[in-house]
Amino acid sequence: IPRPPNAFILYRSAKWEEAKADGSADALGTMGQASKVFGQMWKLEPPEVREDFEERARRAAEAHREKHPDYHYCP
Repeated sequence: IPRPPNAFILYRSAKWEEAKADGSADALGTMGQASKVFGQMWKLEPPEVREDFEERARRAAEAHREKHPDYHYCP
């Protein structure tokens, strides 16, 4: 069972989908290279944007808890 996504993972996924939609995904290279770019973008985002993704992550975590009540992360 995968862990629920954190705020940055949700942000990265949203930005990757935007890049694919507008045709700029190829310029970003691999997902690893894109993640570096998105990481820099994440640091520069205003608090409202970050808070939106934090809330999305909270909702995802709650949905994960409901779907998998006995889940415990074990690295």
